[in-house]
Amino acid sequence: MLFGLKIPGHDEQELALVHWYDFKYNDLHRLFKYDCPYVKRIPMFTVIAIESIIEPVHIIPCFNKTNEYFVNYFIF
Repeated sequence: MLFGLKIPGHDEQELALVHWYDFKYNDLHRLFKYDCPYVKRIPMFTVIAIESIIEPVHIIPCFNKTNEYFVNYFIF
């Protein structure tokens, strides 16, 4: 989510609300599929400045599953 913040006397800041992900684990190790991390959403959000974003990440939902996603490294 993108939004702008304007405080009188300061430059306008463009901000993003970032929802964080973490690896899904089994008992032995982190899970991967096709060399891509298998992740889950965690209940943590952070507001960051747009210009601090270095690289976009493509998250693909695992259909018919709850809170299961893959990170696609091969699109960029």
